[in-house]
Amino acid sequence: MESICRRILKVADEYPSRIAIVAKNEQVNYREFASLIYKSIDKLKILNLKKGDAIVILASKSIEFLSLYFAAHLLRIITIPIDKDSLAYTIEKVVKDSNPSYVISFEEKILNIKNCININDIFIENQSITNCLFLDDDLDDVADIMFTSGTTGIQKGVMLSHKNISVSAMHMNSIIKNTAEDTEVLALPIFHSFGLGRARAVLSVGGTLVLHDGFANVKSLFKTIHKNNATGLAMVPASWRILKKMAGSRVSDISDNLKYIELGSSKLNASEKKELMSIFPHTSIYMHYGLTEASRSVYLNFKEGEDLESIGIIDKWSEIKIIDNNGFVLNEGEKGEICIKGEHVFKGYLNEYGNCKTSFWGDFFRSGDIGYLKNNHLYLEGRVKDIANIGGKKVSLIEIEDIVNQFDGVQENACVSCPDDILGEKIKLFIVTSDNNFNLNELNKYLTIHLESHKIPSEITLIDYLPKTSNGKVKKFMLK
Repeated sequence: MESICRRILKVADEYPSRIAIVAKNEQVNYREFASLIYKSIDKLKILNLKKGDAIVILASKSIEFLSLYFAAHLLRIITIPIDKDSLAYTIEKVVKDSNPSYVISFEEKILNIKNCININDIFIENQSITNCLFLDDDLDDVADIMFTSGTTGIQKGVMLSHKNISVSAMHMNSIIKNTAEDTEVLALPIFHSFGLGRARAVLSVGGTLVLHDGFANVKSLFKTIHKNNATGLAMVPASWRILKKMAGSRVSDISDNLKYIELGSSKLNASEKKELMSIFPHTSIYMHYGLTEASRSVYLNFKEGEDLESIGIIDKWSEIKIIDNNGFVLNEGEKGEICIKGEHVFKGYLNEYGNCKTSFWGDFFRSGDIGYLKNNHLYLEGRVKDIANIGGKKVSLIEIEDIVNQFDGVQENACVSCPDDILGEKIKLFIVTSDNNFNLNELNKYLTIHLESHKIPSEITLIDYLPKTSNGKVKKFMLK
């Protein structure tokens, strides 16, 4: 096995004129992209960075970000990509936790943070392309520190090795069957694990990566797909819901273009999966289950006859067990915590956040997700924190959300559990609706038919929007 960055340089040698990246009004072929990587290497050398040093990169969806990212990996410098538009407080917290050698920006504006520099201010008179010496590959070296999205209110630095990210790309490429002939539009944020993972996967096989701003401007997205003859698109469920809302029936306009769609990050219900299949009848649709700590452990190929209630089949590279609160392995069909083992599982948390040992059960990562196994399929019930204890009865908040989602007029919803003096916990429901005449009484009648009495939320609130992370996950801690 070789690292992603070395594979990209090999592609550049084999197919120099093939287009690597398209970004707004510019594009580079693989020869040009390799040259930019070498240029970035020279800039990092000027900063006297050495193996094991870390840099925070204020990530922009750009060619120069990707060239710097891979350059750092070739020099075995640890990269910490975060959103360039993050609040100063967020950036300062990441810097405090990770203690990087530099915070690198691509914009003229420099933050008032120690060692924050604009990489474009470093001028190289004579680029030493032929003299670039790379360190020997040690795939167990830390490549990235990815800070989790903070849906629980606390961000953790996830340390991913070169092996972790290489294995993840290799696995998904083998499932989707990505080739050098593919052109993928990347509308996801590039600073989190899914978006960056797609970039690595496409470039490692010599495909073309088209960088796009996002999903909100449907007209612009569709134009980008058509203009570049895109064959692939990656989405999170929130992206798909935005597309449906904004485009309506026009979503089918891109159905003939796409060879594949990959979905990840959070759960889609069975009806949404069937809807995707009907709109994209000629497109291979894949959904992966994974976390930043263990990406792509399970995958689901949307097709007739597949169990769409599940979140997928355990792939041949992963081992999954379900355990109870006491650490005992549960039988098929029994619900418990999902534990994952494989070469894609992370090395640990930065600074051993919260005592990293508690995040593992032997060699297995404790995901914090609740689910069960049946016929080699994994079924997801929700997060450990999405299980409420109502008077001694365990309640899945995800189950409630799925039921509520099917009620007319509900655009989005989220359930949270809060302390209760009598029952221990109570359930609060928050609903986003575009229906000015939304009837709470009718909703309550609906819930009494579809849910046991102890599962019915004690409080229901209509809300303009749900607070979310950049990749569409609801920040439930903000609703409590």
